[in-house]
Amino acid sequence: MTAVAAAAALLAGAVMVAPASADVQVLEPEVGGQPAADATDAQWYAWAEAERDAARATDWAADAAQRGCTLLSVEITDTTMPDVAAQLGAPTDVLLPVVDRQETCAAATRTTFGGSATQGLASAEAHTKQFGATAADCTTTSGPGSICVSRSGNYVVSSFAYYGSGNISGYISIYKSCGTSPRLVSSGAASYSYGTQRSVSVYSAAASNYSARFWRHVGLGHYTNWGTACGYL
Repeated sequence: MTAVAAAAALLAGAVMVAPASADVQVLEPEVGGQPAADATDAQWYAWAEAERDAARATDWAADAAQRGCTLLSVEITDTTMPDVAAQLGAPTDVLLPVVDRQETCAAATRTTFGGSATQGLASAEAHTKQFGATAADCTTTSGPGSICVSRSGNYVVSSFAYYGSGNISGYISIYKSCGTSPRLVSSGAASYSYGTQRSVSVYSAAASNYSARFWRHVGLGHYTNWGTACGYL
């Protein structure tokens, strides 16, 4: 399966979720109590259901506000991830949540670029501070933007921020290595304008090298890697 097809397949069954009220927890869903590797299937299914419920109870708007951003949309996709399930010792058909967020962060990170006040170039350092994540690795991309990979609890998170004057489209992928295999998840392809930031989160509790790539659409169904961040998380 190509990266583009995998990204499209991931969106099957996605549901739009409205931001929760302010009295629920902020940041990545974290329910704890992961079963032991020899747990029964019933225990794994109950745990996975709790993870999905926690993702839907998280106040993603408050999470964005903590980083100086405004939440535009959030999609939570329940999907099987055989590689992650094998890592956990869980049944391969366990459904885990993938959280795909779109935010605007122009007010928090606006800079000047090339002498123009209407363009911005996000530095990796600025994006790291704005994203508010610990153990984050960030890098600037080929164009005016930056990509980060970080850990929040048992979730690995990637965030791409764009600060160019024109519009582009593309998607984010997360891998459990500094290469391109195994791929854990891809976000949906989306359009970006100045100040748009998109993040995708996937459950992967094991400490390991993780990388994130932003794949920019270049026409006729083709995508090119615009930048890679990799770190031990």
